[in-house]
Amino acid sequence: NPAVADEGDYMLCHYESDGETMPSVEEIYSGRCNLLAIISGDGEKAGGIIHHANIDDIGPIQAAGSAGRRVWGRGACGSKGQIALLLAQMKLMREIKEHFSSAATLNQIYAFVIDGHCGGAGSMSLALDSRFCGLPVFMHKCTDLAPCSGRAGKLRYQCRLSVGDNKDADAVELFPFVVQELEAECRKLGEENEHPMFSGDHVRSAHRISDAGVSRSDLAGDHLAIEITARAKAHHERVAMKLIELLDEAVADYADIYGDATGAEDAEGRARLKRHFDLKVTPTAQTQNFHLDIYGLPGRLNGTDKYDSVVIKAAYLLGGLLRMAPYFPGIQAQARFAGQAGDGGVLVLEGIQTFTPTHTLEQVKNRMAEAAGRGMQLLCHLRGRQYDPSMVEMTFGDAREPACPDVAGNPLMQALDQAFSELGEPKPRLRAWTIGCEAGIYQHKGYPVAVFGAGRKTGTCADDEQIDIADLQKALAISTLATLKM
Repeated sequence: NPAVADEGDYMLCHYESDGETMPSVEEIYSGRCNLLAIISGDGEKAGGIIHHANIDDIGPIQAAGSAGRRVWGRGACGSKGQIALLLAQMKLMREIKEHFSSAATLNQIYAFVIDGHCGGAGSMSLALDSRFCGLPVFMHKCTDLAPCSGRAGKLRYQCRLSVGDNKDADAVELFPFVVQELEAECRKLGEENEHPMFSGDHVRSAHRISDAGVSRSDLAGDHLAIEITARAKAHHERVAMKLIELLDEAVADYADIYGDATGAEDAEGRARLKRHFDLKVTPTAQTQNFHLDIYGLPGRLNGTDKYDSVVIKAAYLLGGLLRMAPYFPGIQAQARFAGQAGDGGVLVLEGIQTFTPTHTLEQVKNRMAEAAGRGMQLLCHLRGRQYDPSMVEMTFGDAREPACPDVAGNPLMQALDQAFSELGEPKPRLRAWTIGCEAGIYQHKGYPVAVFGAGRKTGTCADDEQIDIADLQKALAISTLATLKM
């Protein structure tokens, strides 16, 4: 439905862009659709249940394989495993009806939707469909067999950073301390959580540089390139050795908080991240020039634990150099993004911050804005520049997702509770789902939602994504019985 573009939560599908232009929603979805399989219930009761699974994966596609009762491959648990469960459930429900004369009384709407990993436009389109308005949504995701309801809050931000009257400055200097302060505030929000359904894992952040006078392809999610021009009496090799020493210290500071992803391997045992950075020296008669490549692992906000944000890492590396610059007055250096055009006076950060019901939407907005201001003030202090509040302009998207605990009387959660009891399975502690799940789209439109399925959430979108058949069978039994209870 092209009307998804009018929704406040709609995200542009950047995979459709050539880096310069963005097609219209009509062009993006021409000839594309969700697949719905609607099975009529045996009862007189109106309504039904939506069984949801998304069909898309994040590339690159990995070869599938199996060993014993374990299957691996891209999407094994995040999408394909859940689709297999729903197809098996259709067959199982028919067998139950044939052998035991027991059938679901409500209509069963099996929904296989697109764009689950990039904005949820498929779910948004379904949520706008008047035929299904307000029906309970049984969302099949990998939750490690733990029923989830309620949601973390989500806030989209955009932060325009400028050099102000400091014409000798460059945009590349602007983001390191702002990102570090935003990250520190994110950790505080997690530490302050007091809601029993939520944990620190529900408080996360993600950042990207959307504009710095560089084409989008040059600001990829796994690589940033910086050009440093220095003037110093010391030999360029000595300067390079000192730079590497400082960068190594900054990497250590980063790894203390976020871990060292150079130990991560893909399904074939190869290192996914070989190193954190490269520094190349290209001296001239007048200057000492350095090309700094910073590497990370692309990922999503709720994705694999092997995600390694190149923007946050770059903030630590460049921030470390900026902090040490006053101690080396004999080295005068300037930095720019590789391929940067224009005067480099403006940089735009954008991203997402999630939070729990402990904090309101307005509290999170205010704290993020204050954190960004602190980061810019720190930069101005270190560089001996005049700070002006107009150098930091923090704005927020259409904020429609405050944190929300479970909806009182959620019929799906009650049915799942009964299913666990009747199967003699210990019921896991009720918890909220994390961000990156289309459940929030439905709940915002008034649909009661339960999220449940086999597979580890932290294993989605990973090269070694996998699912155990035994867990998939257990999820099938629980979800089918819960469906009949409805």
